[in-house]
Amino acid sequence: MAIKVSGFDLCRPEVRSLPKYNAGVSEDVARARYQLTRVTKLASNENLFGSPATVAEEVVKLLGNIYRYPDPNCTARHGTARHCASRLNAIPESLERAS
Repeated sequence: MAIKVSGFDLCRPEVRSLPKYNAGVSEDVARARYQLTRVTKLASNENLFGSPATVAEEVVKLLGNIYRYPDPNCTARHGTARHCASRLNAIPESLERAS
């Protein structure tokens, strides 16, 4: 019998116990609360100052392969599923996958 495992099941306990994402207050609420006329809301992964130079350099390096199509067989994903399944004593096909 195969065991069905979700990505959440694979997380370490300390990751599973993290609180759900909180997007914060809306622009309208911030504007009213702090009496502002102009508000720009940034997500937690955005940066007013742009990307660090090291990140930009790595992106430029990767652009050399931008013309190539991704692996149509998702070889890396299947390898990951096999690895996880072996650690969980499950079969790879029983693992849920997300794109």
